Amino acid sequence: LASFDVPELIRKVEVTPRTVELLAEAAARSQGVRRAAVLDELAMTARPEAVGVVATHLADPSPLVREAAVRAIGQLGVDAAVVERLRLLSADDDPRVRAAFA
Repeated sequence: LASFDVPELIRKVEVTPRTVELLAEAAARSQGVRRAAVLDELAMTARPEAVGVVATHLADPSPLVREAAVRAIGQLGVDAAVVERLRLLSADDDPRVRAAFA
């Protein structure tokens, strides 16, 4: 993702569930500022599949990433009550619950 302008690419191509999948993989492989940027790109997809991916980062150790996750969920149109539930579930002790976000 570093070699091209992702926002420009998203504006020029059809965004599919596979696009969300690729951005999810990029978020998983990155950290800090880069991960936050990928979450911003996920928000731009406007795909419902992006909500679960973004929600997994609500419990990220980095405050920058958590902020980007909250911002992205807002851009994806999820209301505040759902955001709070997602935050709690994304940090659930049971790995099966956390895996449901992936």
